[in-house]
Amino acid sequence: MSSLTDCEKRCFERLFEMKETDKVFDYTDQNYNILFKNHNIDINDNKYLTYGSSQAQRMRVFWDIEDDKIVADVLSEILNSCESDFDDRHSEPDIGLMIYGDPEDHVYCSQEQETYLRRLKECKDIVNRLYGNKILSAKILINYADSHSFESLLDQINQLYNTVESNPKLAIGTAKELLETICKTILEHYNIQSQKENLPELVKRVSKKLSLLPENISDDKKGSDAIRRVLNSLAQVTQGVAELRNLYGTGHGRSSHRQSGIQPRHARLVVNSVITVVTFWIETFDERQKSET
Repeated sequence: MSSLTDCEKRCFERLFEMKETDKVFDYTDQNYNILFKNHNIDINDNKYLTYGSSQAQRMRVFWDIEDDKIVADVLSEILNSCESDFDDRHSEPDIGLMIYGDPEDHVYCSQEQETYLRRLKECKDIVNRLYGNKILSAKILINYADSHSFESLLDQINQLYNTVESNPKLAIGTAKELLETICKTILEHYNIQSQKENLPELVKRVSKKLSLLPENISDDKKGSDAIRRVLNSLAQVTQGVAELRNLYGTGHGRSSHRQSGIQPRHARLVVNSVITVVTFWIETFDERQKSET
């Protein structure tokens, strides 16, 4: 099973126009079969027909059941075709549009091209992540966001995956924003309005509400000292993320020389730590909600 998130899948769906055409990019059925055959895959095998027999439906099953490496290989080849097709279509200026077109048409075409190239880059970043596969799954967070139509949370998760390799400073900034988003979401559920607290203060309020402060652990609980140390460590992680963001992450108009030295491995450490913490919060939050009903 690949680690593609729902957000990442939607990126490919948009670029390949899968919903509009029920196909993948501009592949004929014959070329589609050849694409997968080049990777020793029979895409017409029954195991890929769970959702239906169209190109798009078989691709969705392929994403669900194959591992990251083979998914990345196939997607990379499709992206190369997308890029070559774009270059072919835009290598020469549209003389007719230049002579007879409305100026607004020029603007629209330019915006359309920029959107396509942005989506292409997003998909390439996702493929790079699949090849690296060094980021923890955010499946629990994604399921929570999907079930609550929480688009901004989905955007943050998607940005984490897309930037940790290509823009580690942005990934660190986004990780801090994700912590803040989850904190405020939990507090709002309990009708607790967050003020202008810094991240450590928000974390403490959430931990108190979820009974995750070290002092919430009674002495007679088995392993109480170890549990307290773990909970203390969670707080220290969030404090460290806030400090790293201030030093290296996005925001506050900091100068570029202060950002030197940050590398993808540092961003992966931060992002994986944040995914671990917020997943634990969401799971605890869900348990508390169940006990309240």
